[in-house]
Amino acid sequence: MDNRELVEGFLVTLDEGKLDEAMTYLADDFRFYSSTFPDGLDAYNWMGLLGAWWAGAPDLRFNLRLVEMEGDSARVTSRITGTHTGDLDLTPMGLGVIPATGIAFVGGEEESEGVVENGRIKWIRIFDSPETGFGSVLGQLGVQMPPS
Repeated sequence: MDNRELVEGFLVTLDEGKLDEAMTYLADDFRFYSSTFPDGLDAYNWMGLLGAWWAGAPDLRFNLRLVEMEGDSARVTSRITGTHTGDLDLTPMGLGVIPATGIAFVGGEEESEGVVENGRIKWIRIFDSPETGFGSVLGQLGVQMPPS
């Protein structure tokens, strides 16, 4: 499988919420970076956080699209959509458990980049803001991020 096929396969599994399968695409020392996690999360903690989101919004989709694949580097866009129909446990982020609101949400489009190394995804960096991604979704749910 070449790097493009690997990234595309990962995007499909992630968008479908197949987190166990998505883990198989990640390097043992994988890191996920965002404005909320500037020091990065390992694969286990990142997938745990995503699992919490799927529990709170079972129809969650990232609407991922591979924009560019050049060698080992990928550039992707996403727009989070879903409906907050279950409890959303964001205790690891300092937000506690957010009870279901029934609110349908659409996050702003965000970009991310990642690198493939030795046939596995080494790292992903999301260029998020309060207007995009989960920051936007939390705002739509009436949740304020704690001060940094």
